Amino acid sequence: MRYHNLLCAIFFALCVVQLNAQHTLTISANNTTRVDKNYTIAKSYFQAENTILDKEARKAKRLKITGLVFTGLGAAGILTTTPFVVIYKRVDGKSQSFGDVAAAVVGSCGYIPSLACLSVGIPLTITGYKKSKKQAIVHSGL
Repeated sequence: MRYHNLLCAIFFALCVVQLNAQHTLTISANNTTRVDKNYTIAKSYFQAENTILDKEARKAKRLKITGLVFTGLGAAGILTTTPFVVIYKRVDGKSQSFGDVAAAVVGSCGYIPSLACLSVGIPLTITGYKKSKKQAIVHSGL
């Protein structure tokens, strides 16, 4: 029975060595086995990792740019709408309510989309900057 276990262990060791040349199997006298794994990493792994990191960096950059565009549109909309609201508020027509209604209409048509752009653009910009910074740290190897 003792030799049977030893023969099974040797057969197992030969099979493991045959299947995977990267592993070495050591059999000691007390019938226990120890596997030492020596792995080599292919160049393609590092290329794939760099490709993934580059893809993440491009994604972060696009996020940042998109956020800046939306923030810029929102800010431009507010800066453009404000003078028109002030002008319509000052208009003396047949009644004072005409200027107020015109200012409210122009203000709602200008401020609502501008605030929507700002509410989307600011978080996108912040997220893009944080992810860009994180990718820069990853690329530098820190």
